[in-house]
Amino acid sequence: MNYFIGVKNCYHKLDERQEDPVLCLAICRCMTFRFYASGSFQSVLADTYGLTQGCVSRVINRMTDVLYRTSLREIRMPRGLEERRGTKNKFFRIADFPNVIGIVDGTHIPIAAPAVDEDVYVNRKHFHSLNIQVVCDADYVFRDYCNRFPGCTHD
Repeated sequence: MNYFIGVKNCYHKLDERQEDPVLCLAICRCMTFRFYASGSFQSVLADTYGLTQGCVSRVINRMTDVLYRTSLREIRMPRGLEERRGTKNKFFRIADFPNVIGIVDGTHIPIAAPAVDEDVYVNRKHFHSLNIQVVCDADYVFRDYCNRFPGCTHD
């Protein structure tokens, strides 16, 4: 197996027999978020970044796992009166919109076709996905998310 660990903002190979290059964490993040945002094929990202599709797949899988594990510890709505007041003030300065502590949007995260109930994960653009809802604050920090719905659902 090919494992990466983060050291000085880079992923370094632990198994030197693998062909994956050492990739900067910023590149891994960009590639992963571009995949999430575009619903693009991994082969397109591979061509863009000069990598193999397999390498792109491994990076996306590992980054998704890291994001998920981090989200369990880090993502939370503003707590306490002062934190909520500060968030409301930031939104008001940005958009002159009072009493907002978060903005909500949804996106489809592409997934491999599951073995069970495969058809309910096909979205209106005809690819398998999870319909994810996220809440961000005025600093673009994720504050909440919901990933319970298959791709066939609409936000």
